[in-house]
Amino acid sequence: MNQKAPEVHPSSEWVQRIFDRISGRYDLLNDCLSLGIHRLWKRAAIRALGPVQGKHILDAATGTGDLAIRLAKVGAQVTGVDFSGNMLIRARSRAPASLGVQFVQADVLKLPFKDHHFDSTVVSFGVRNFEDPKRGIEELWRVTRPGGRLVILEFGGWMSFKGFTQWMARSARLLGADPEAYAHLIESSCSFPSGVGFVRRFLENLAEVKTQSSRKIFFGVAHLYVLNK
Repeated sequence: MNQKAPEVHPSSEWVQRIFDRISGRYDLLNDCLSLGIHRLWKRAAIRALGPVQGKHILDAATGTGDLAIRLAKVGAQVTGVDFSGNMLIRARSRAPASLGVQFVQADVLKLPFKDHHFDSTVVSFGVRNFEDPKRGIEELWRVTRPGGRLVILEFGGWMSFKGFTQWMARSARLLGADPEAYAHLIESSCSFPSGVGFVRRFLENLAEVKTQSSRKIFFGVAHLYVLNK
């Protein structure tokens, strides 16, 4: 019998095991469950970073490296971090050596980088999987240099609409998705704060924030948060 998924912020070790198990089907699930629209959302995140050519960018919770590879293709020097070893195996196999993307296995809550190490940082659909989202965001902010930018792409409350979640459930079963992993992914997508709730809970007390903004993407399915240091 599958163990019931934790409700909001499961431990890093639990989430690591989940993503290690689904690494082989993760890209297929992303494409099918979002109808490929996640690519448009990631392009929006890249645009929100501003000019990236020659900049050192951290892609946190990089997964199979999709966003990291996209950033490298437009001239960024990219380091991708994830705590799932199996995800990073996929990422390294996908990334052409010529792009020079560096992949590091680490927990975002304890990044192995000095203060102000990166020109900018980005995380795509990863914050809701942090054991402590506020602490994870603080770590990303710590390693962002003054004058740099943190961009967060995350799901919005629209995911909680019953018809949409039922469609995702049927699709995931047809694709042979891991039941426990699916339960976590859909639950975290539906219940995680978004918009004003996200800002108040995780961003309001960050130090050295010059400006910040948030906006809905694709009718509120996703939200984009941008902080300038």
